[in-house]
Amino acid sequence: MNQRVEGACAIEAERAFVLPSFEEVYSTHLSFLWRSLRLLGVKDHLLEDACQDVATVIFRRLPEFEGRSSLRTWLYGIAQGVASNHRRRVVRKDAPLVGTEDLPSGVEMRAAPREAALEAADAIIRFSHTLGDADRALFALGLVEQVPALELAGELGSRVADVRERISRLRERFRRFVSGPATRSARPMVCLARD
Repeated sequence: MNQRVEGACAIEAERAFVLPSFEEVYSTHLSFLWRSLRLLGVKDHLLEDACQDVATVIFRRLPEFEGRSSLRTWLYGIAQGVASNHRRRVVRKDAPLVGTEDLPSGVEMRAAPREAALEAADAIIRFSHTLGDADRALFALGLVEQVPALELAGELGSRVADVRERISRLRERFRRFVSGPATRSARPMVCLARD
C-alpha cells in the first residue's frame, strides 16, 4: 500500500466508533429519557414503566447502533416509539388524567421555588401536548434538551437555517402559550435557551 492510502486508513481507524456499554448509556442518559418521555405525553404515574420499556429496547438494540447519528437522538427515537405505545395503551384503558406529581424523594426545595418549578414543568408539558409529533420532537430536543441545530439538521435531513427558524417559531409559540389568558393568573417563569 502506498503512504497516502495507509494514512487514510489510519485516520479512519481513529474515527472508528466505539460502542458504549448498556450501563454507560443508561446511567448517563436516564434523566434525559425521563424528561423526553414526559414531554412525549407519558403520564407521570407511568413514567417508571415507560423508562423500563426504553431500557429494554436499548439493551436489545444497542449492538445495532452504528454511530451514524448522535446517541441522544437515537435514544430519543426509541423514547418516541415507547411513548407512542404508552399513549395508545392509556387511551385503550381509558385511564383517568393525573396532574403533575411531586418531585422524586430526595429532591429538597423550599416551598415557593418548588411550586414555581412544578408550575414551569407543567407549562412545558401542557405546551408539548399541543404540538404534533415533529414539532414536539423539535421542542423537546432543540429547546428543552438544547441539542445543537447542526445536529438536529443532520437527523432531520434539513438545512441548519430551517431548523433554527422552526425552533425560533416554537420558542415564540411557547412564549404566547405561557402568557395566554389560561396561564396569566399563575404565569410560570420559564426560560428556554437560544441555540
